[in-house]
Amino acid sequence: MALAMNKLSSWGWRMGVILMVCHALGAGAEEMERDVKARPPHEWGYSGTRGPDHWGEMGFPLCIQGRKQSPVDFAVNRKSIQLDLEMDYRSSLLRVLNTGRAIKVIYEPGSTVKYGDRRYELTQFQFHTPSEHTLGGRTYPMEIQFLHRAVDGKLLQLAVFATEGEQAVNGTVDALFSALPMKVDMELIGNFYLNAADLLPRELTAFFYVGSLTTPPCTEGVAWFVYKEPLHLPAGLISRMASLLGRNTRPIQKILIDKPPETKGKKGETSKKSPAGVR
Repeated sequence: MALAMNKLSSWGWRMGVILMVCHALGAGAEEMERDVKARPPHEWGYSGTRGPDHWGEMGFPLCIQGRKQSPVDFAVNRKSIQLDLEMDYRSSLLRVLNTGRAIKVIYEPGSTVKYGDRRYELTQFQFHTPSEHTLGGRTYPMEIQFLHRAVDGKLLQLAVFATEGEQAVNGTVDALFSALPMKVDMELIGNFYLNAADLLPRELTAFFYVGSLTTPPCTEGVAWFVYKEPLHLPAGLISRMASLLGRNTRPIQKILIDKPPETKGKKGETSKKSPAGVR
């Protein structure tokens, strides 16, 4: 068997491990952790010389030069929209990765959101402490971001604020927060299934804008739906996540406005209103 494993490609090796783990879980075993070496030490981070101010010089020019970057601040008087997304979320075997920069839940194929004429597949969701987006300058203790990708590569993100509250915790939340990989570069594959829909608010109102990924390479053209209603979680769960992540948020980005073309004998003018947030 060792000889056969040596002949597998890296992808085949990864799938082989997952299949063996799933087989073991089916037999009633406990969840398993393994070292995935996910984060080379020279890569970007959230502080010091590897922080957001240096992402551009680390080979990610859009993070500095981009004109529609995320996250943003939503003005308190900004109108929200009623979500009209065709959602088809299915349960996925728990698979959580601690990269040192984020806690990522890797989602199995098959769960989709339809927006416009595209269908986007949920690939992962991750946690940021505190929130990256803000509302009238208010920062929430945590934000959960759900990344979706269409077959043509277009991206869609759902984002949910999380705050402390007395609301009852559902099974997905309880199981997820009790199975967090405590060490960096460790992946945990649990012995149960979860559904990402359990982490979405019931109130289907959201702020919409087109921005970017909040992490390198800061790809633009991302459709963002940020739920207006926060998810209420016990303080202990949020503090547990924060203790693992530290501060993993990108600063609020300005929405840059292109200058109108200059006319003969007259210079172009720019808007005098500050574009510090989405209005």
